[in-house]
Amino acid sequence: DLFLVGTVKLAGLADALRVAGERLLRPVNPVVRSPEELRNLYDTGSPFIHEVLRGRKEFLIGGENELAAMVRERVDTPA
Repeated sequence: DLFLVGTVKLAGLADALRVAGERLLRPVNPVVRSPEELRNLYDTGSPFIHEVLRGRKEFLIGGENELAAMVRERVDTPA
């Protein structure tokens, strides 16, 4: 799965996601949220967002601190 925070449109990523899926030999399932949507989902207790924040992540751009700053909380990752 690929979780993107920003203003990107999926249509603009279609070719890159298809190529990535071919290389990985599995589909790439994207989820795109704006920073405002992410904060709102966090503030309203979205189980999906809280699971993403607690779970293991691999960052392509940015990192844990940038993600935590978006939801105004330090997010501790499991060992």
